[in-house]
Amino acid sequence: MNSGIPQLPLALGSARDIGFDALIGLDDGLRARLEAIAEGKSHTHLCVSGPVGSGKTHVLMAMVAHARRAGLSAAYLSVTPLRGALAQVLPMQQSHALVCVDHPDSVLGGYPDEEALFHFHNAMTDAKANIVYSLSKPVQETTFVLPDLRSRLAQCEHVVMRALDDAGRAQMLQAAAAARGMEMEDAAVQWMLRRFDRDARALIAAIDVIDAASLAAHRKITIPFLRDIFPEQSGA
Repeated sequence: MNSGIPQLPLALGSARDIGFDALIGLDDGLRARLEAIAEGKSHTHLCVSGPVGSGKTHVLMAMVAHARRAGLSAAYLSVTPLRGALAQVLPMQQSHALVCVDHPDSVLGGYPDEEALFHFHNAMTDAKANIVYSLSKPVQETTFVLPDLRSRLAQCEHVVMRALDDAGRAQMLQAAAAARGMEMEDAAVQWMLRRFDRDARALIAAIDVIDAASLAAHRKITIPFLRDIFPEQSGA
């Protein structure tokens, strides 16, 4: 079932920024829907898909944080390091009201893991608990060994996200700097966009480096300051 939730550009924040406020481009309607699912006001399962850097992991973590603030038991689970072990790990998550399962498509092709995801999905459904999955591609474009797992995920609500454009990346950098008490010149933002990987995670990691370097200086972030911090980028 497709919920009709709009496709929006979202940005991944750092660990200190987990929350819906740190997501760029999140309109009120989509935020309200995500909050309702996190709070258990809506019993549904959700698939969030999009390319690297579009903010899938941040959405999942923000939903877990929101659920916990609402007094619910919630867990975030990254599947990637658990390949081959999901049959042991997933049953331990079934007591939660919300479980956010990041990158389940990283174990595709492993029948035991896909079967474990299938049984976990059914158990959470029976318990009227919610699951939120992240996928690199929409369900219909993802290859599963287990057709029943594909069928279950196809029945979820779906949110498709896009990576940020340059204007969104600039807004994200300004917001991340402001959250750390830094003031960043527009020219400095554009300098970073020209010289760094434009993936949201890479840009936020660079902001964290700047934050550490400027902690004692308490100075505006200018191009000369950035050149001092990132000399390897200065000639780019």
